[in-house]
Amino acid sequence: MRRWPVAVFLVVLQVAALAQFPYLRTLEVRPGQQRPSITYIAQDAQGLLWAGADIGLLRTDGERVDILVRTEGDVVTAVAASKGRMLAVLESGVLLDCNGYGCDTLLNDPSLRGTPVRSIAVQADGSISLATYGAGVRVLRAGISSTIGAGQGLPDDHVNDLAVLPDGRLAVATDQGLAICKADKVVETFDGSRGAPDNLVLSVSVTEAGDVWAGTDQRGVFRWRPGQDGVHLLDSAWCHGPVMTLAVHGDMVWAATEKHGVVLHDIRYRQASYRQHMDTRSVAAPFMDLLISSAKA
Repeated sequence: MRRWPVAVFLVVLQVAALAQFPYLRTLEVRPGQQRPSITYIAQDAQGLLWAGADIGLLRTDGERVDILVRTEGDVVTAVAASKGRMLAVLESGVLLDCNGYGCDTLLNDPSLRGTPVRSIAVQADGSISLATYGAGVRVLRAGISSTIGAGQGLPDDHVNDLAVLPDGRLAVATDQGLAICKADKVVETFDGSRGAPDNLVLSVSVTEAGDVWAGTDQRGVFRWRPGQDGVHLLDSAWCHGPVMTLAVHGDMVWAATEKHGVVLHDIRYRQASYRQHMDTRSVAAPFMDLLISSAKA
């Protein structure tokens, strides 16, 4: 499960010139006397930050922190923006639909307790896809639930991340490679047999051009174009460990690594990479959703 062990938000405010490292601002979230353990972060249309934590769902403007829902031990494992609202999944299998005033329950499925949700993707038709670690992709559309799993052609039922391509298809990162899904069907898979440097894909991001960027367990980050074989490997000498979360904006690729902080790579230049070591034990997860949220959403 993706965890961020300290209650710190790291948000990129601007990207300086190539010779300079981006400036980061640290925001501490402390509702009352509590220091929650942040597990996931997303940004809404108003620019407010929503954080899933071990105590519930939080919202902050950088100064004030509001607790939208208290869960008291029922950890929030994933958060995502959806048409002016926010979706959040709890460890117990509850899917919440939230606004600035409170939350409604969209789904309560105890079977998700053993297969935690690691990511949420919302598609243009309003369908909600949940990346479960052990039960494939759960899709909710018009009140009907369906599953895309190994039985339907997914490389593995252990799904780590999701991203929606510009044409509406779903990019799925699994323990055994990537998959592209359309209308609840697997239309393409990609793994080592087609040129993937590492089958264990932990994170995924897509571009407006339709490229899929994948963060792996051992080989860093690679770019793949659906329908083609072979990849562009970001750094053949990658030494920063597993890429837990990935974000791409223009020529900039942000990789949040499990132990070595955040690595920024400018693909226009060779050797143009920077590493920001965070004062945390792990830069897992969701902070990358915020890094380029002002430009990417």
